[in-house]
Amino acid sequence: MLLVLALHPASGIFGRVLWKPDEPREAAIAGRMARPGADLVIPHLGRTPFCEKPPLYYWAAAGSILML
Repeated sequence: MLLVLALHPASGIFGRVLWKPDEPREAAIAGRMARPGADLVIPHLGRTPFCEKPPLYYWAAAGSILML
């Protein structure tokens, strides 16, 4: 019973999609950084540098994408 109660909050974590307006943009930037040969210093949205957040955020997201 304790195991079921511990896993219950994580039950919907894989069943949701990206919510608007920011998450699809953040996922696109991280996905671009996860590509081979991508610029890892400056995040890009399309061809435009996107420096609203520190690169550490996008490095962590790109690393999690590469783990999939």
